[in-house]
Amino acid sequence: MLNTLTISQTSNYVPFSPFFQDPAEKEPDQPTYTVRSGDTLWAIAAQELNTTDPVRIAAGVHRLFEANDHVLASPDSLIYPGQELHIPKNV
Repeated sequence: MLNTLTISQTSNYVPFSPFFQDPAEKEPDQPTYTVRSGDTLWAIAAQELNTTDPVRIAAGVHRLFEANDHVLASPDSLIYPGQELHIPKNV
């Protein structure tokens, strides 16, 4: 016989996922950047880091993605003008 778990509709059950992080848990004082037409995560990281070093920029893109994983599906995700992105302290 199979064991089943029934969860009532009034339950506050939230499935655990190591990949889920509530956007409200992000740093509250984290600065934001408003995406403009033509922006890319690469260009934003280069600007915030003030560098042309591709290794540092690639790491910055990854940190930008991690700080915005609640709105971006992957580091290659499209970003749209007007979108607000969180800028981590060490982009």
